[in-house]
Amino acid sequence: MVSAALASFLFLIGLQCAITLPTAELPQQLAKRQIPPTCNGQVTPACIQALYGVPSSRAKDAKNTIVVAGFLNEFANKADLAIFLRDMRPDLTPAPTFTEMFIDGGRNDQNVPSIEGNLGVQYTVGLASGVPVTYYSVGRNDATGLLNLAHALLQQAEPPSVLVITHTFDESGIAPNEANNLCNAFMQLTARGTSIITASGDGGVAGAVPKETCTAFVPTFPSTCPYVTSVGGTRGVAEAGATHSTGGFSNIFQRPQYQAAAVSSYLQSISGQYQGRFSPMGRAIPDVSAQSQDIVIVHKGALVQVDGTSASALIFGSVIALLNDELITHGKPKLGFLNPLLYSKANTALNDITTGNNPGCGTNGFSARQGWDPVTGLGTPNYYHLKASIGL
Repeated sequence: MVSAALASFLFLIGLQCAITLPTAELPQQLAKRQIPPTCNGQVTPACIQALYGVPSSRAKDAKNTIVVAGFLNEFANKADLAIFLRDMRPDLTPAPTFTEMFIDGGRNDQNVPSIEGNLGVQYTVGLASGVPVTYYSVGRNDATGLLNLAHALLQQAEPPSVLVITHTFDESGIAPNEANNLCNAFMQLTARGTSIITASGDGGVAGAVPKETCTAFVPTFPSTCPYVTSVGGTRGVAEAGATHSTGGFSNIFQRPQYQAAAVSSYLQSISGQYQGRFSPMGRAIPDVSAQSQDIVIVHKGALVQVDGTSASALIFGSVIALLNDELITHGKPKLGFLNPLLYSKANTALNDITTGNNPGCGTNGFSARQGWDPVTGLGTPNYYHLKASIGL
């Protein structure tokens, strides 16, 4: 049993639980429509490849990079990554690893691996095959740390093609001026070709962590920044919205034009349900979703299972990194700011998820439906349909 304090910590950083699994032979590479039943309870890179059509071939361009942001002493362990790749991606030979960067006193202590850090590198290095991954360890766990990270990346001659942020705050805990400053920095990064992917949170409509006593629903930041792509969670091979998947409406940022039609359609469909509990004209989250339950990683040398939208953000970020590699190979620019593309191509490029709900604040939360919804967004990635949508 996880202690209450540890459970709260894991929720805050985007993970709900960690359960040790017996060592077992797990699927390595699967064709679409050949997803074994084990993927309903043990989600591996092979399951993700089969579900979303993610290629296993190595990326080609070394300039196409992913940055994974680490906070709260979230240490990513290279020995655990090596075991993970040995068991889950033996086709990646020689086995890749990740580089490290530190700001605000960050470090990466190899003697104290963390679940969040291990998840971060294992589901980028192990899924975005061959794309260089840099793990940025930030010594702070607040909006200032996020802003310092954004400024550090803006100072680079060529910022990363993908930035994945799994750290989530209740929006109410961030001052509006801080949120706007950080969102402006994110806007600058997207203008220079960086796709920013964030976890929506793990508290359903209650925000970053589960709560039952809240009277108003709780949106999360940085997901509510209109220049990031917020990723909610799904579960199971048939894919339903995960109950922990945070979704809702910002109290700081207005709804951007790119999502106006999709969100208006949803609001009309619920006919005033939960009126007064959220800001209907606010920026709506999540934008998309991906698998977030029963995710298998290696931690301290053993297989463990974790839940949370941290996993979904990393999965979606890896998909975007692989698409960027194909764009660069064809002499085309990186995707950068994703959301206008996603909302315009959702009907053909994403798997619409129509079941599931995200309870919290003493309610059943929102329900998934056809089209955009505040549980699973526009849906989960379909690699080859996304590839076609960008002209490849």
